[in-house]
Amino acid sequence: MKEFIEFLRSHKIISILKKRYLKDSNSYEQITFLDNLNETLWQSNEKENNNLDKLASLYERNVSYHQRKRMGEIYTPRDIVNEILDGVGFCNNNCDGSKSIIDISCGAGSFLIQAVKRIIKCKTKISKNLDLTGLKEVINLIKSKVIGIDINPIACILCQINLLYALFKVITKIIAKDPIYQIPIFHIENQNIFSHSFNQKYDFIVGNPPYLFIRDIPQEQKEIIESRAYETSQGQYDYYQLFIEIGIKLLNSNGKLGFIVPDSILALSNRNVIRKYIYNHTLIKKILYLGPQFEEPIVSNIILILEKELDRKKRENNLVEITLRRKSVIISNSILQKYFKEWNYKFLITLNQEDIEILDYLNKNFPKLKHLMDVPKYNLYLKRGVELTKEGKIIYCQSCNKYYPLPKGKLVCKDCNNQLTTRAIENIIVDQKPQQQKKDYASFIYSINRYQIKQFKYIILNKPGINYKSSEIYKDRIIIRQLTQNNLICATYSKNGYTSQSLYNLGIENSPVPEFNSLYLLGLINSELLSFYFMKSFGSYKELYPRILLEKIKDLPIKVPQNINEKKISNMITKFIKEILKLIETDPSLSNKYQMKINQLIYELYNINDEEREYIKEFLY
Repeated sequence: MKEFIEFLRSHKIISILKKRYLKDSNSYEQITFLDNLNETLWQSNEKENNNLDKLASLYERNVSYHQRKRMGEIYTPRDIVNEILDGVGFCNNNCDGSKSIIDISCGAGSFLIQAVKRIIKCKTKISKNLDLTGLKEVINLIKSKVIGIDINPIACILCQINLLYALFKVITKIIAKDPIYQIPIFHIENQNIFSHSFNQKYDFIVGNPPYLFIRDIPQEQKEIIESRAYETSQGQYDYYQLFIEIGIKLLNSNGKLGFIVPDSILALSNRNVIRKYIYNHTLIKKILYLGPQFEEPIVSNIILILEKELDRKKRENNLVEITLRRKSVIISNSILQKYFKEWNYKFLITLNQEDIEILDYLNKNFPKLKHLMDVPKYNLYLKRGVELTKEGKIIYCQSCNKYYPLPKGKLVCKDCNNQLTTRAIENIIVDQKPQQQKKDYASFIYSINRYQIKQFKYIILNKPGINYKSSEIYKDRIIIRQLTQNNLICATYSKNGYTSQSLYNLGIENSPVPEFNSLYLLGLINSELLSFYFMKSFGSYKELYPRILLEKIKDLPIKVPQNINEKKISNMITKFIKEILKLIETDPSLSNKYQMKINQLIYELYNINDEEREYIKEFLY
């Protein structure tokens, strides 16, 4: 390590890179970091830096996680880097190192370092004793075929240093034979990828693109994105989906892309546009589910391996290789790519053939709740409750003369950007209502269990600015919780009571079929069948069960009773639901027996055979 530091000093590498990347910089933080870099490297633990790519974590060690997260700069562990390089097939077998590879968010160079090490290994395997010409050819090959792009100049400088470190033995052998050899500067561009021209194409695109939700993307970046004709910058998009689109555009025909991205890409409705783009432009070669991999454990990750392919039939008949890693358990699966289109471009990676057949049957034979909501004669609604946190903390802005839900971050008004104070914080949800102000208070459903309102409180109704929603949506309706209960959808029925936005209110204002009523619909929603459908359709790849979001409820297949027998079954379900609502607190054992009867009646309504029923129960319990 110390020999390498002396090499950097003697050839004034840091000064050269500083002039190259920071010539127009006025950033005190960047310049100070570079000025202190020599000393930082020199004082690094010798033992700690035995591995060639250890320097890749230098920037991450010296800049706080939260600061790096704001720019999406998160270090990628080496095992993941190699998993992706193996997945795309970079320098795996009979490699001559002639194919191009680019990381369009290269950071300090984690992927490029390993790519360079593979090229060196391939070249030395071909010729064990490279002469001076051969050594120079290796360097020139890397200069022309290994490319990195990053918006951060410091990351580009560290990437250059890391590549020199990875090639240090090769370079010192060259210098020993050619003392005037010019130290190489590699093709690492300090550039905003959203301004890229896309003129050149590459054989391999690899990396860990930044994860930034639209609300966190800097305004100047949004303006650049909006000025370009990206197909995936629609709705509530994330940085990483734009990087996938750009990566696919930069690929040669049959070139391969390997990224580690959040698992939200698999089934979240907001990511439908990027899934459709991937489906229409690539063979989805592999999806590897990893779970949380970085410092922020709420983000769960997958590795995505894609091959550019414009032939529609090849894409449809492509067999997607699926691997799920859950602690020490590895589950393998394969799914025809054409099924993703049939599932509205959701990548349901855990489905086996039996799952596929059951979901396919339900999707093709029963209308979605959202389709019934579009039929005027049913007059269905599905609404969130009052827009505030469950705890009910609100804050007053004197400038706007309005109240707002308490913001999670800085106390700044979202409308006027006025600074707010802690003195302006109030509770809109209270345990008791005063005797003299009854008209300004209403019942508030604080929490629920299946078929049970667990806790009531009161909500204050006279706070201007708070979006209470129409009082009509809180009457005679089903309430659905965002979290499941024992792997089952959690819903109940209530005639009145406001809710927060974490509870959904589903009501039938009018039904042309009397047997299709709120209690019958509650039975469907709380059934084993629809819980199975939900879990298989929206995220059973997770170890923690996903939240039940509004759009997922709208996608549930709903059976409307049509003939005499179906209406008879519906009436029985309604009757049993009434019994459960009466008994749930006093006799849960009996109410559970009624639930078992309801499950069997719903299987009968949906024509689910005995074998499928047993399969569903085994999955849920």
